[in-house]
Amino acid sequence: MKILQNNPYRLLGVYANSPTKERLANHNRMKAFLKVGKPVSFPLDVSQYLSSINRSEASVADAEAKLTLPKEQVLYAQFWFVKTTPLDDVAFNHLFAGEIDKAEEIWQKRECASSLQNLIVCALMCGKYAEAISLAGTLYCNTQYINQLVAAVVGMGGNFNVSDLTFSFIDVLCDEIGTNKLLPFITNAIWKDYIKDKAVKPIISHIQDAIDVAHKSKGKGATARLEAGRTLMRSTKDMLSDLRRLLSVSDIQYEVIADKLAQEILQCGIDYYNNTNDDDAPHNAMILQKYALSVAVGNLVKNRCKENVDTLEKVGPEYAVRNEIKFLMNIIKQLRGGEDHDKYSRIMFKFGRSISDVQGLVEKSIPYINRMKEKLGSSDDLYIKVTSAVVSTAVNAIVEIINMQQSLSLGNADGLKPVISAAISAMGIIGNIDMDTMTRQYYNRNNSTLVSMNRRRNPSDDGACYIATMAYGDYEHPQVLILRHFRDLYLAQRNWGKWFIKTYYKYSPKLVEKLKNHTLINKFIRKSLDGFISCIKNKYK
Repeated sequence: MKILQNNPYRLLGVYANSPTKERLANHNRMKAFLKVGKPVSFPLDVSQYLSSINRSEASVADAEAKLTLPKEQVLYAQFWFVKTTPLDDVAFNHLFAGEIDKAEEIWQKRECASSLQNLIVCALMCGKYAEAISLAGTLYCNTQYINQLVAAVVGMGGNFNVSDLTFSFIDVLCDEIGTNKLLPFITNAIWKDYIKDKAVKPIISHIQDAIDVAHKSKGKGATARLEAGRTLMRSTKDMLSDLRRLLSVSDIQYEVIADKLAQEILQCGIDYYNNTNDDDAPHNAMILQKYALSVAVGNLVKNRCKENVDTLEKVGPEYAVRNEIKFLMNIIKQLRGGEDHDKYSRIMFKFGRSISDVQGLVEKSIPYINRMKEKLGSSDDLYIKVTSAVVSTAVNAIVEIINMQQSLSLGNADGLKPVISAAISAMGIIGNIDMDTMTRQYYNRNNSTLVSMNRRRNPSDDGACYIATMAYGDYEHPQVLILRHFRDLYLAQRNWGKWFIKTYYKYSPKLVEKLKNHTLINKFIRKSLDGFISCIKNKYK
């Protein structure tokens, strides 16, 4: 303890009740030694138990100054040795010889003011705080002992309040040892309440200061409020735990500051959530809201916290993709022909719409679809539901345009060819979007229809899957249909795929002519194609 290590009585090498002439003699001796640069020591340095002293003229003068007033003399005496009885002489001989146990045994034989005081100092030197406090309880709760101790230090004229001396002793222990460490050793109810009060006030003050700092972030943006809430939560967590150990949760002081803390953290979370575009805002805000709920005590504050937690818990995964959904819903609305217009306007809109318009809207939607996929995953129900809606609406739009063009073409097949060709191209892009099984089937049916229409108008494109047809024996075999879909929806959309189709159509008829009667080879080809088709059939059937 610093008050023992740097005690002015120790630095002057005297007892707390040593006469002035002894202090003066020691002072003169120190001055003489220090003048010639020699170290000086005294038995009361007790260097066996405390760190050695490095004396200087300045430190000696400072020690003398600290003992000018009776109040300071008594304060430092509370943490130093006194010698008032013959028994003390014997005990100090053992102490100076390094035999502290024997010194304590002697002081324990007779209870008096000096023996109790010296035992307290020995216990504090050895870090035996429980023992020191127990002895202090005996000393300070006995008015006669305290009066004797004060009289030994400053004489009979000193006018000291016993309670003041008790609390000054406790104050020093709290400052040196710490209230949390000290409290378990205290059994005296008055002392315990005093220490608790002493410990509670600065904790409450620090928590209030932290609340005030967080509150200043209001109006500075969502990020500032989030960081303020997080900082307030972190910086006060240990302090609140300390306060809970000192006070019961039902204590009005605890309830008031805990509710203030909960309300500020809660408000930080609310302000952040209401003003941010962060995809993980519900998660970030929930951390603050749940913590606020956990520290709130009063029912009013608790209920407010719980309402906000319940609200956030209802926020689903759609929050993280709210911007993407908003954009895609607008795309769907446009594909449907502008649902906010009257019936006549929608009809006129559809008349003026082209396949390229539909394709353009689909292409605009793809980056947003990909972002949804990254955030939610390809198997997420919400993701599949939205993408399926985009696909089905886009297919509907293409079908409407084809039907409209058929009505307008009046049998002019050549006029319909570029529209169907554009539709197949657009369907190729649409087919790469993830969708549910029902939508995939709907897409495949319409795509097959478009391919058939295109084939009828472009016989040279029949490009029948020659080898597959040979292997399965039927151009309309289900497996052949899947391979044709794969050709149209996958290969035909890629440069290398187009090259493959061109090369395939160039050489496959001759190969089919040579192999058409080779049954074993046809079985092998069919088996190989079956294996390949099993890998692609879910997407291209």
